[in-house]
Amino acid sequence: MSSPPPVLPPKPGSHEPSRHGSPSVITSPSAISNSQPAVPAIPGGDATPSLPSEMDGSSQAAADPGAQWLPDMVQNKSTKDLSAMLHSPALLAALTDAAATAPAALHARRSALLSLLASNAALARGLSTLEERLARDRAAANAQLLAAKHLERAWSQRQREADAALAPHMPAALYQRLAHGVAEQRAVCEALEESFVEGRPALGGAEGEERETAEWIKRYKEARVVYWRRKEQKDRWDEGRVGGWR
Repeated sequence: MSSPPPVLPPKPGSHEPSRHGSPSVITSPSAISNSQPAVPAIPGGDATPSLPSEMDGSSQAAADPGAQWLPDMVQNKSTKDLSAMLHSPALLAALTDAAATAPAALHARRSALLSLLASNAALARGLSTLEERLARDRAAANAQLLAAKHLERAWSQRQREADAALAPHMPAALYQRLAHGVAEQRAVCEALEESFVEGRPALGGAEGEERETAEWIKRYKEARVVYWRRKEQKDRWDEGRVGGWR
């Protein structure tokens, strides 16, 4: 006598507990959409990166299949086989990852995920390029800053040397020299006057005395001309009538 045939799985509309205990490794599209991670904003770029078109239309393209969500490969499996599948994580992973047994909704979500991963990889490459460019620009800016500091120190040294070289020709130094020249020439004139008053009789009589007097008058006139010229220049400077230093 032959053995009885295996028990067929219940119909999709059946309320048998074995049907309700079928594997639930595939979540609904709404649950997958709620678990999508947020895409961070990239500084210096768009505030919200554009999502792939597959992600935008995944809710409409992959509708909830309802009770027919099981793959065709396991539709005719017995309860015992289904139970063995549920207790084998490796087999469940293989059924989920295989292209022939994976549900259509999972294919759509996987395509959207791959698009997001590709976009994330592109953003990462862009960030790496920006990081390298920033490092180069920072090194160039640092070198230019050091060169500018060196030029600033060299310019300060040259400025001090120029100030020291031009100090004798500055207005204050020139005015001091002019005042000193006026006082010095006044002292020369006073010394000539004292020498004339305290003069000794010249040798050679009246003729020698006349010649000496003429020479003294000539020297005194020249000294007074220099004195009055310097004094006039100083007076003009004191009155602010010197061009360039008013």
